[in-house]
Amino acid sequence: NWLGAVPSKSQPAFRDTANRSDAGKITTAFDMGVVTGVDKGSFEPDRPITRQEAAAMASRLAILLGHPLEKAKLTGKTDSWAVDAVSNIVGYKFYGPEVTPSPDGSVDYRSKQVMTRKEAAALLYLNNWKKIMVV
Repeated sequence: NWLGAVPSKSQPAFRDTANRSDAGKITTAFDMGVVTGVDKGSFEPDRPITRQEAAAMASRLAILLGHPLEKAKLTGKTDSWAVDAVSNIVGYKFYGPEVTPSPDGSVDYRSKQVMTRKEAAALLYLNNWKKIMVV
């Protein structure tokens, strides 16, 4: 909603979103390249999102808006498909107080944990988000 993107009126991008009121928004996010789904045409909209999945979406959005990839030193476990996105999010410091950099500057983003609403709000708002949204 805050991007001003118009919900798609085309066929839903994922079979498990077809009967949802937000199917058009999800399809628009798919068409923009922000979401990719889980696999085999599904999105799993009722499953809690992991921190690395949220980082992947936020990172794709930042890149879509023309911002370069940031790099950060990561610790902890992150799936290989999400390393660049988590590094980007950590590099931009898109996290709240639940993430504390180590003295050497490395960060355990706790990538495989479920993201809370509070953490999602931090991902979208805290630190540099307001700056990055100014294109």
